[in-house]
Amino acid sequence: MKIYLTFFLFLTALCSFSQGQLKDKSPIQVVNKIFNEYKTNYEGVESTENKVAMKKALLALQVSYKESDLQLLINVWLYYDPTDFPTREFVEPIFYKNKKMTLKAIDYRLAHKLSWEIKLGVDLNELKTLQTTLTKN
Repeated sequence: MKIYLTFFLFLTALCSFSQGQLKDKSPIQVVNKIFNEYKTNYEGVESTENKVAMKKALLALQVSYKESDLQLLINVWLYYDPTDFPTREFVEPIFYKNKKMTLKAIDYRLAHKLSWEIKLGVDLNELKTLQTTLTKN
């Protein structure tokens, strides 16, 4: 029983600590931190706390973002895919808000693949489809 209580207190402290780390960050900093942790752990299962923080940050970015944020948001759109989290529903409104800027960022991203994408021959078809959709609408 004592071991379970100690373990529970440890987990509670750990969750509180991680939430505290995100509290004073801008929305794009939160997205960056969570996305980098996700890539490092490479798990399809993400903590509820991270999903809530990611949703809140992406909703805030729908209101206000910078052109420099788009490269990260494109990568999030492409690769952040935890179970039961509709990433694209939260990111696509950001892309549609300023299509011209987003299309410029997509062109850049297509021309500058990540080293592992080149090595594995990733063709980024989904990004090309997004580009076509943004161009038509």
